[in-house]
Amino acid sequence: QQPKTNNVFCNLYKATSETNTTDDWGLIMDICDKIGTTPNGPKDCLKSIMKRVNHKVPHVAMQALNLLGACASNCGKIFHLEICSREFATEVRSVLSKAHPKVSEKLKALMMEWSEDFQKDPQLSLISATIKSLREEGMSFPSPSSQGSSSKVSTPAVTKVTDDEELAKAIELSLQEQKQLAETRPLTTSSEPPNHTNGGGGQEVRKVRALYDFEAAEDNELTFKTGELILVLDDSDPNWWKGENHRGVGLFPSNFVTSHLNADPETGACEQMNPLIDEKLQEIDRNHSELSELNVKVLEALELYNKLMNEAPYHSAYSKMQSQYAQTNSAVPMQGYHGQPPLSYLPSAMSQISPAQHYSLPSDQPGPLHSLPPHMSAPPTSQTAHGPYMR
Repeated sequence: QQPKTNNVFCNLYKATSETNTTDDWGLIMDICDKIGTTPNGPKDCLKSIMKRVNHKVPHVAMQALNLLGACASNCGKIFHLEICSREFATEVRSVLSKAHPKVSEKLKALMMEWSEDFQKDPQLSLISATIKSLREEGMSFPSPSSQGSSSKVSTPAVTKVTDDEELAKAIELSLQEQKQLAETRPLTTSSEPPNHTNGGGGQEVRKVRALYDFEAAEDNELTFKTGELILVLDDSDPNWWKGENHRGVGLFPSNFVTSHLNADPETGACEQMNPLIDEKLQEIDRNHSELSELNVKVLEALELYNKLMNEAPYHSAYSKMQSQYAQTNSAVPMQGYHGQPPLSYLPSAMSQISPAQHYSLPSDQPGPLHSLPPHMSAPPTSQTAHGPYMR
């Protein structure tokens, strides 16, 4: 599919080249035919066209707008939905604000034409809403009557070219068909009457349904989409049959169709995806099991974390108490025990005197300058050591 996409974009740039003197409608119609068969064709093609509309050369921009109008007229609703998207509305505002006046007028005329064509489809109402919004902002748009007259001037040229090309293709296919009938008729008369369609000229025409999309690579091949009905004109060749649909007459691979008209064209494709679906489901089951195990481990870890966090205050309080106790013990100095001095050497008369009155200075001598705290005992004085004065 990638080469086909590149081919479309290559043709797009050729159709809007600066060196073009006129619009190449054959190339334009070829682009329109391939947009619907290219992956993301409408969206990517619209982006590429708008890039050319923003080109600094007005001639390129005008050719791009002609291509845009042709795509809108020939590519169906898949392209209309892209035109009515928010991205395109934003791009239109940007172009109208800075483009050449002729380019702006051409784009406005196209928008008015689309607004009239899409007015019955609610899915395509964004074009009308964009025009209304721009008018409220002060931007002028052509009236429907003038826009209709201008579109009538350009439309017949496109129609005439398209009709001439279709007529030429029809004549060419008719000549090829007559030539093939002339070549196959002697073979069919000499052999057994075939049971297939119209190969010999008198058989009953039958229909087949397309199982897959098929894009014609040659002029004598037939393009069709999944689910479409095809009239089989000749199935003498087991690999390539000749058939007809609304696109014309041509050859197509026989394994792309089925004779079961009521069969769902997507059933075969869905059945082929069964192994892939089973493999994907097994992978999902494995991932689910791994995630379930991981979830259990995470819950266990959270439970352990909450438990440790709940026990942390008690441990921190106990540690704090221990540190405070150690600091207190280190701050308090070691003191000896101050008991009463032995009184065995004192006379019996002195044993009844209170410890505070062991010795008193005469009244004519001054007392001590500083008193000691009550919990500390005074050191022994020199007078207490002399026993004879106590008697």
